[in-house]
Amino acid sequence: MKVTVIGSGNVAEALVKGCLKASIQLSQICSRNELRGKFLASIAKTKWFNKAIEASDVYLVAVKDSAIEEAILQANIPLDSVIAHTAGAVSIEAIPDKYKNRAVFYPFQTFTKGIDVDFETIPIFCEATNQKTLETITTLAGLLSKAVYEAGLDTRCRIHLSGVFVNNFVNHMYSISRKILQKQDLPFATLFPLMKETLRKAMANEDPDDVQTGPAVRGDLGTISRHLELLEDDENMCNIYKSITQNICKRTLKKD
Repeated sequence: MKVTVIGSGNVAEALVKGCLKASIQLSQICSRNELRGKFLASIAKTKWFNKAIEASDVYLVAVKDSAIEEAILQANIPLDSVIAHTAGAVSIEAIPDKYKNRAVFYPFQTFTKGIDVDFETIPIFCEATNQKTLETITTLAGLLSKAVYEAGLDTRCRIHLSGVFVNNFVNHMYSISRKILQKQDLPFATLFPLMKETLRKAMANEDPDDVQTGPAVRGDLGTISRHLELLEDDENMCNIYKSITQNICKRTLKKD
């Protein structure tokens, strides 16, 4: 199976490295960013173009959500090609309908430039406009990952939403916590043992609610009040604390 990767960002880099590890032939890298495109092409031992020149079995479009249609049209891809975008919360309709073999190839992971990931463990969610295209795209996904699922837009949006909570929002909480510690000249690393144990417990239990701890679960109003006093100079942080605390309390009452 020959694959062209369109794009040169973090997702594109991860796909290139994943394809190499899985011995999937990369026909070319196609991107507007020549420097990054040529860098990925050098890793893949293939060619870089700003338009798709060589024929491929699958074209993976790994660009920002708003640029999917533009990237495809600029790449001048043959109309009978299998084209898949990699966005979780974007409809398959983002691919122009003149292409009949449209698909979605959504790897559910956060990707960082220069950081290698184990694609075998990453869930990949697929959708296609016809059965043959679905078989092609799930076959490709199966070469990369041991966890491949068929998922339409509604399911992918919910998966994407869960990812925002567990990744983006959690990381924002890390940022808030770091700023709180900085006021006492304490390093962010002070939190690392707690962060690791919190993740371990959540992953070891079917329901994270079962391992929820803290003053909200205990109904410790005195501690909650003291925390709010410490945050009273920052209305935004205070509101975040109140909202999450109230939500934990409600969930605890429901389980009781």
